[in-house]
Amino acid sequence: MATSCNFSQNEHILFEKESKNCSSNFKHQREIQNYLNKFQEALFKKDKTEISNLLEDSGEFDIQNEINKTIIAGKETFLKWFLPILDSTQINSIKIDHCLFCKIGNPVLLINHGSIPKKINSITEKERTGLMLEFAKEKIIGITFCYTFFKNENQTTFEQNINKIRKLEDQGISKKDAFLLVLGIEFSEDLFQIN
Repeated sequence: MATSCNFSQNEHILFEKESKNCSSNFKHQREIQNYLNKFQEALFKKDKTEISNLLEDSGEFDIQNEINKTIIAGKETFLKWFLPILDSTQINSIKIDHCLFCKIGNPVLLINHGSIPKKINSITEKERTGLMLEFAKEKIIGITFCYTFFKNENQTTFEQNINKIRKLEDQGISKKDAFLLVLGIEFSEDLFQIN
C-alpha cells in the first residue's frame, strides 16, 4: 500500500526549491573537489603551466615580501614568488584540511605539514601555514595564508616549548632543568620581569 505525503502547495514548492539547492550545492562541492585535486596534483608534479592555468588572472594571492611580511599580490607576482619555493622543495605530502576561522569550511592545502611556502619569523607565529583556496567557476580566485584548521592542531613554537617544559615538570624535573633542556637557557625570575 502506497503512502502519500500531505504537503500543502507552499510546502511542496519549498521542498522542491530546497532539493534543488541541495543538489546544486552537492554539484558545486564535487566541482570544487575536482579543482582542488587538479591543483594538488599540479603541485606534486610541479607543473607550472597547470598551476598557472588553475589560477584566475585577476585573482588575489598571499605572498611574503622581501622582509617576510604577508602582502596580497596578483597572479604573476604570486607565481614569481611561489614557483621558486616549489622548485626548491621536495614535496612529501599535501594534505587537505578546512579553514576554521576567517572563511570557515574553505579548503586548505598543507604542503609538507604546512612547513612551506611561508617562512616563520618568530616563535610567536603559528608553526604551520596552509594555503586556503577560494574558487569561482573553474578557477582559483584567491589563496590566503591560513593558520586555524579543522583537523590539524597548530601551535606557536612558544606554546610548544611551554608545553614541553610543563611535561618535564610533571615528570619531576625542576623548572630550571626543564628550561635548560627545552630552551638551552637557565630559568630565572628575571626572564619574566616587565620593567
